[in-house]
Amino acid sequence: MLEGFAAGLPVVSTQVGCEGIRASSGEHLLIAESDTFAGALTTVLSDPELAERLVQNGRQLVEQTYDWSVIGQAACRAVGSVLFAK
Repeated sequence: MLEGFAAGLPVVSTQVGCEGIRASSGEHLLIAESDTFAGALTTVLSDPELAERLVQNGRQLVEQTYDWSVIGQAACRAVGSVLFAK
């Protein structure tokens, strides 16, 4: 999913498929289950404005939350807070 966001693709996933990712349906991706998945794909393919909004928001989410530099900084802060705790 993160690779799809980073690659600039509109993403459709199940609820289980996006567990642990801070993404919202309709904002970063479309969430659909097996009975509505094909319809969600059709919606994205037939609505270029929606697809572009999902692409832009998904890419922004990856860059601001899941980029290695962001994760590295958060890890350094966490380690530092443990090492230098008084």
